[in-house]
Order: sequence, then C-alpha cells, then structure tokens
Amino acid sequence: MTVEDAREGDYYTQVDKVNIHEFFYSKESSGKQDSKENEAPIAVLEISEDEIRVIRANDTFSSFIRDNFPRKEDIRNFKYSSLDDSLSSYVISAIRKCAYSDEKSIIEDKTPTGNTVHMVIQKMAENPVTGRIAVIFSVIFVENSKKDAMSLSYNYVARALSEDYVALYIVDIETNNYVEYHLDGHNRNITRETTGKDFFYDARNDVENKTYPEDRKMFKELCTKENVLQQIAEQGTFSMTYRASDEMGVRYVNFKAVIDKSDDKHIIIGVNSVDRQIKLQQAFKLLQEEKNIFSRIAALSGDYFAIYTINPDDNSYSVYKTVQGERFIGKKDSGDDFFSETLVRINKVIHPDDLKGFMKNFSKANILKKIAEDGFFECQYRLIVGSKPTYFMQKGVLITENDEKKIIIGLINVDEVVKKDKEYAENLSVAETMALKDELTGVKNKHAYTMAEKEMAELLKSGTCKKFAIVVFDINGLKYINDNFGHVKGDEFIKEGCRMLCETYAHSPVYRIGGDEFVVIIQGRDYDDRNYLMEIIEKKNNENKVRGEVTMAAGMATGTRKSNINDVFMKADAKMYEKKKKMKEEM
Repeated sequence: MTVEDAREGDYYTQVDKVNIHEFFYSKESSGKQDSKENEAPIAVLEISEDEIRVIRANDTFSSFIRDNFPRKEDIRNFKYSSLDDSLSSYVISAIRKCAYSDEKSIIEDKTPTGNTVHMVIQKMAENPVTGRIAVIFSVIFVENSKKDAMSLSYNYVARALSEDYVALYIVDIETNNYVEYHLDGHNRNITRETTGKDFFYDARNDVENKTYPEDRKMFKELCTKENVLQQIAEQGTFSMTYRASDEMGVRYVNFKAVIDKSDDKHIIIGVNSVDRQIKLQQAFKLLQEEKNIFSRIAALSGDYFAIYTINPDDNSYSVYKTVQGERFIGKKDSGDDFFSETLVRINKVIHPDDLKGFMKNFSKANILKKIAEDGFFECQYRLIVGSKPTYFMQKGVLITENDEKKIIIGLINVDEVVKKDKEYAENLSVAETMALKDELTGVKNKHAYTMAEKEMAELLKSGTCKKFAIVVFDINGLKYINDNFGHVKGDEFIKEGCRMLCETYAHSPVYRIGGDEFVVIIQGRDYDDRNYLMEIIEKKNNENKVRGEVTMAAGMATGTRKSNINDVFMKADAKMYEKKKKMKEEM
C-alpha cells in the first residue's frame, strides 16, 4: 500500500486535469484536421535526476512510438545512463532542459524510420516532495520519409553539421568582445558557455592552454585580428589547421572564421575536429614515403623479404614486400593484428625444429623488452622456401614519428651469411684443433697444456675444482733408440709410450710437452684412483723392461684450490727426475 503525502495533492491534480485528447496535428497523408485519426500524440512525462518516465499517454502516442521506434513500443521509462542510438539524445536533452525552464520549447528531429517530427514541450508542475517535474510532450507535425533532400530543415542540417565542432565563437570586430558557444555533437545541442573581453588576445596567448605546445608559435603568428580580417576580405574566409590539447587528448582541429552576413560587425569562428581526416592523409603520405624508403633499402641490400610497420597500441600493421617477399608472403599489404596473424601463418612455413624457439621468443611483450634492454630485437630461424630450409633473421626496433610510436620489423634472408659463418666456424675449429694437437701422437701439445693451466687456475679460483694432481712422465732411453735405430724407430717408441699413458689415464687429458716428456692432469675418478694408476704404470714398466720395450719415469704431485698450478707441476717434475735417476741406477 502506498501512503499518500498531502503535499503532493496539487502536483497530481495538475497532472490529471490535462486533457490529452483535445489536440490535433497535421499529417501529410491526411487532409482531415479535427478527427480521431489526427489526434496529436500526447504524453505527460515525469523527469527525475536519472530517468524520464511516461505517466500518462493517449493511444495516438503509443501508435507514434510503435510506428517510429521499432521494438520500443513497450518502454515507459528511459534511464539516461542506458540510452541507445535509437532514442534521440537531442530530444531527451531538450526535455530535461525544459523541466528547468518555464518557456515552451519547439524542436524537431528525425526518427529511426526517417520521418521528421516537430514537437512542443512545456513544463507543467513540480512535485514538492520528490523534486520530480511533470512535462507535457506533444507531436504537432510529422513529415514522412519519402520527402526529397529539399525538404530538410535548416535547423536539422545545422545540427547535423555541427557534430564535429569543438567550439563556436561570435566576435565583435570593433571591441573584440566575444561569446563562446559549446557544441555537443552527440546530443546536437548548442549552449552559451562563456563570454570574454578580447578574443584575439585570449586565443593568441592560449588563455585556456588548449593549443598543443609545438603549434603555439604558428598559432600566435597567424591568429591576429589584422591577419584574420585581411584573409576574410581577400578570400571570404580565414582558415588554419593546428593541434589542440584538451580533455579529449591531442587532436587536429580546423579554425575557420567568416563574416556574419546579417551583421558585418561580427565574425563567426568555428573550431571543428579534423583529426581523422588529417591522420588519414598523414598515414597515406607516410605509407608512400615508407614504401619508397623500404624499396631503396631492399634494393641496396638485396636480402630483405619484407618490412613491417606495426602500431604497438592496437597491433595493426602495414607491410612493404620485395618481389621475392610477395611470392612467399602473399599480396596482403596490411592487417589488424600482426602478432596473432604471424603466429597462425608461421606454423605452415617454419622448419619444425625451430618452431618451439620461435614461439618462445615471438611476442609483443618480449620484443619490446628486448628493444628496451638492447636497443633492438633479433630472432633467427629457418623458413621453408621452395621446399628448402632457408635461414631468416627477424630484426625489430622501436621508433617515434609524429608523436606516435611504431615497431619496425624486417624479415631478412640471411641464409648465405649463416652458411658462410658456419663454414668459417667449422674451419676455425679444425684449425684450432690442429694448433692444439701433437702431430706425432695425436694427443694435445704444449700450447694446449699452457691453456689448460690457465683454465685450471680459473676453476680453482671459482671453487669449481677443489683438488687435482699433475703427473709428469719422461720416456727412458729415447736418445739410445734414435742414435742406434733411427728417428723412425724413435717416433714409434714415443707413440708406444703415449699409448701406455692414454690407456692408463682413460679419463684424463694427456699432453706431450717435449720430445720425450708428457704431462697428465688428473681430476675426478682418476684423482681418486691416482695411487693405483701409478702402480699400473710401475707394473707396465717392469714388464716392458724385461721385453726391452718402452719404460717411463713418473712423478706425481697433488694440489688444492689454494695451490699454484706451476708449483704443483714443478714438484711433480722434480719427483719424475728422482724416479728417472733411480731407474738408471737399477739398469
């Protein structure tokens, strides 16, 4: 049960006493004026802070809504926050304004069906309790949609053309006083916003701080009263384009001034947004310039297949392709999402062994991260071109043009370079191996041992290696073999001694550091078995001595991470000479 408040009595009395059936209107399709058929669509609307509600309406109003607003015939309240394009923002705004004015308002607008409707709106009463306001809304004339272009009203055309305007000024050219009007393009409303004493001073000095900093100098030089009036006198209009910076962001606008035809003491100045047009022109010009530049780059290098220009904000892109690139990539010149489209296409053309690595590296986040860290992004992989795996490099950088960031990514055929590099690396490896290898025995040479000493020092310093041993060997009787049997037999003697060491120290590197001298660096398993291995050498010496074959003097010294490599070597070398002396005495 609703409890009535006596204070609302007058409000509801005024709402109820309105006769919503006594007004008639003109319909182009009918010559009748006072008939039920021509009863005007009338409704009593109640306005609150967040909605408009229909509280009374005649049948004709319901028919009008049904005929002109498809699928909206059952709606009886309109939330401001959820209005869609089918309900005129302009009309809703006019109704809300009328609620706060005692003046009658006559407006016109087009419906979704194309009819032009003339309406009258007037405030009736205000609820003293809820603050809601009752407004009477009546349609007084409807022009059907079959009318040609000549039937368009000046009011509708003016509002339609004002949609892209930012501001409108009326300036007194004698005093420079001005009135600023705000144009709401979406609602097609024009409202008086503010007044000022000197338009040209305010504009040139950027009083409202709405001119983009880089364009302020140009604006100040052009927007003088003398210059504006001179151009109007010579050309009928003054016009310039610059960038504005306001709550909408940075955008291109056109400033246009003309003389008021009804009063030559005033000029009308309109500032409208031309951002989309200018940026489209710039984009087209830039695209042409990019094509020329990229064409020259490709001609000079001969290795580019494609160069992509990507917008990092929305991933849209354009692409320049060489002839060979177009054969491989196709004729598409632009797209909506470079990254997702590439990930779809790459599965069909990449070498299977390279797909995992590509998917790991190729993302916008990773590309921008690499560019931030290194200044560029690089990713090498193989594509199947004509059934042949071919190496490509994807290289990307981030640039700024006209205050807009762009990612530039080049797809470069590096197959020949990669293969040459691989061949060079292989040849270099072979050369390095040969430089470190003893030609006679096949084990590492003295230069390799010097490098090994340095590597071992680094391992000890880092703590990677904590204990090791060095064993120095010298072949006994080599001079006797060379003098009596020749150097060929001597070489065989050396190789036999080397073989004995390699078999014994199977897990350690053997180095020949002199004619008859060898060194073994022991770590890991061989280090644990070092004494046992020395016993094996001793056993083989005893066996070979009986058979008249090669024997070797050996000396071993151990070291820790605090040891000096050379000191350990010298200790092992000294022990070897002691052993050699002892073996001579035993012969």
